[in-house]
Amino acid sequence: MLQELLLLVQAPHLTSLSDFRRVIEQENLLGKSILISRRKSFRHLVALYGLDESQALFHVLLRFAALAANSIPLLALVRVFCWDPQLRASFSLLEQTSPETVIPRRLFVASGSPCGCVQICCRPAHIRMDSIDLLIALLCRF
Repeated sequence: MLQELLLLVQAPHLTSLSDFRRVIEQENLLGKSILISRRKSFRHLVALYGLDESQALFHVLLRFAALAANSIPLLALVRVFCWDPQLRASFSLLEQTSPETVIPRRLFVASGSPCGCVQICCRPAHIRMDSIDLLIALLCRF
């Protein structure tokens, strides 16, 4: 989802949810082959980032992205961290984890997430931490 966000925030004159829906679903800015994929991408991006400048966190992400495009991955992580209680609850575990580390599922369950686990518990038995994009993709709700 980070690559899609990069495309969207670099497109000019997108500020409202309807603008983002139009360029994703009708103009196919993300290059998805079928409409169902475009709609699904739109839903996921809205769930992760808001995609509406009237939301304070997304507004800040857009403003800082315009000033320093190379900061978008970190801004995206900050936005998701502020928005997602599961990610915040898991942060103490992730903070102690270095890149390339494999994290067993049982550690996420024990990390104190409000629901007893994070979304990743429904996925494979471990996670390989390679990049911010992977972190966002695995820990955020889809």
